Amino acid sequence: MFSEETRHHLVRLAMHDHATVAIAARSLRVSTPSATRYLMYYCETGGAVHYDPAMWSRHCDNVRDDEQLRGAVLVAVEEHPDMFLDEMAAAVSHVVELVAPGKWARCGEAVGLGAPGREG
Repeated sequence: MFSEETRHHLVRLAMHDHATVAIAARSLRVSTPSATRYLMYYCETGGAVHYDPAMWSRHCDNVRDDEQLRGAVLVAVEEHPDMFLDEMAAAVSHVVELVAPGKWARCGEAVGLGAPGREG
């Protein structure tokens, strides 16, 4: 992260002087992605810098903070664990086939399992 003075200049250039982010970043000698990221953070938080690591890279639309969504997912998993586990097993099998095609069949048959997507 750049200095507090640089952050103030960036906000002044981009928001008050209406310079583009690329021009502001170039004039302050910081990268455009870093300047864009800080300006988005500034708009979301009003410029307050959180030094708590738990708050880093957290945005206002973070779904991990949605208690209602978390509760709905937990209830769904508790009521239908077989459906959840079947989908997870299918996803893992798909990834294994993408990473090591054919290897799953050899390993699965050695331990008595069928290939992904086939009953076995």
